[in-house]
Amino acid sequence: MSTDPTSPAPMPENSDAEAPQASAPHPDTAQSPAPAAPAPGSAPAAPATAPKKRSPWPWVLGCGCLLIVLGAILALVLAVTGIANLAKHEEQSAGGITTPSGVTAGQPYIQFGDGAESDTIVDVYSDYLCPYCKQFSDANGEDLKAMAHDDAYTVRMHVRPMLDTMSSPQGYSGRAANAALAVYDEDPELFWAMDEELFANQPGEGEEGLSDEKLIELAHTAGASDAVDQKITDGTYIPYLEDVVEPEAKAKDYGTPTIEVNGKLHEADDLYTPGSLKAAVEAAA
Repeated sequence: MSTDPTSPAPMPENSDAEAPQASAPHPDTAQSPAPAAPAPGSAPAAPATAPKKRSPWPWVLGCGCLLIVLGAILALVLAVTGIANLAKHEEQSAGGITTPSGVTAGQPYIQFGDGAESDTIVDVYSDYLCPYCKQFSDANGEDLKAMAHDDAYTVRMHVRPMLDTMSSPQGYSGRAANAALAVYDEDPELFWAMDEELFANQPGEGEEGLSDEKLIELAHTAGASDAVDQKITDGTYIPYLEDVVEPEAKAKDYGTPTIEVNGKLHEADDLYTPGSLKAAVEAAA
């Protein structure tokens, strides 16, 4: 078969010849290659310069300094409070015996008035289980309270546990006197209302005394707060009553009720007549 010498030769079917390559661009027109795209699923490339992490130490140190300052302030407050409480405790305690506020070591009474030399001093020895003490209080209680608020008088109340063995179970006289002192310790002005409540609710000799719960109820009726409750249940002032108040009265061989005016025994037979105490005190003034 003849061929046209001017026709191009056909490309062999399985030829290994390569196609012509495009010539490289001229150096004057060359461009920087574009950045390669990230492969699918791969993490994005990190920025050239990562931001620096802020150190937690300045914050930690600042908080630490603040805690130290707050701790120092708290320690100072606790120290001042502790010193104040210690001073109060030392003032109210003698030889391990707790006494009511304002009662000094060895003082066998609670006092109303400043005890000035010009005052007429009235000492009353009583027991909250004593029926004669109740009669005396009914007849003279208001006059006694008025004297306690009069600058011309100093009234000293010796509330005793003398009849502790006369209740069932024993110990009511001391528990009642302790309750009266707990109220006095909170507010001396409330003592008179508590004194009245205890006599108004007096059990008979040989009978069961009032419970601590009832004594607390009477204290609240007299105007005292819940702060007296634990002193009543704990018997806070019973050692003081047994070791200070009662020995002084026994040393004088006093029963109840007993009245002293300016240190002298008032032996009138009319202690249970209204106005009798006032008349005796005015006569001695």
